[in-house]
Amino acid sequence: MSNGVDLEELRAKTLAANVSDKTFLATDYLNHFNEAMMLLELVPDMPDCIEDLADWQPVSYEDHFQRSGFAGKDVAIEAYTHAPDIYRKPFDEIIGRLNQLLLVTIKGTASLVSQDKIDDARVIIGVALPEIKQLQETAGAIINGADVTIRLRDEVVANAENTLDQDEIDSLMDA
Repeated sequence: MSNGVDLEELRAKTLAANVSDKTFLATDYLNHFNEAMMLLELVPDMPDCIEDLADWQPVSYEDHFQRSGFAGKDVAIEAYTHAPDIYRKPFDEIIGRLNQLLLVTIKGTASLVSQDKIDDARVIIGVALPEIKQLQETAGAIINGADVTIRLRDEVVANAENTLDQDEIDSLMDA
């Protein structure tokens, strides 16, 4: 038992709710990021999409499930609170980086589109989107129980102690 919760019982519930019984995390959460990535891909050819994209905001894991129609949302939320640190800490770190990069990319893209600089927006998206996809894929790998030592560009992150500061984000966007 962990904090009054029978983890074996919770593990059995996760299997029925499409939540990993190993990590106690659910891939459904990544749908929130898929929407933003899809809209980013459309912006160069359909600049009006920026209006929908500009409304995108980070949503916590729990809030995503509370708002969703996901059948196992209550189990997903409960399981997340008991996810082993070996998965939860790097997962939360990756999600934080993903949120930061998406927000910076969306803001920069929206600014360029508003100035009718679509080719410049295309460049920003072309630089940021592969990194965004890598972060999302890494989050998915963690959800599925992959080794938690993850590679981000040339840096190895083995725990949640590292975060991107604004200068690092700006540097990435200038690359």
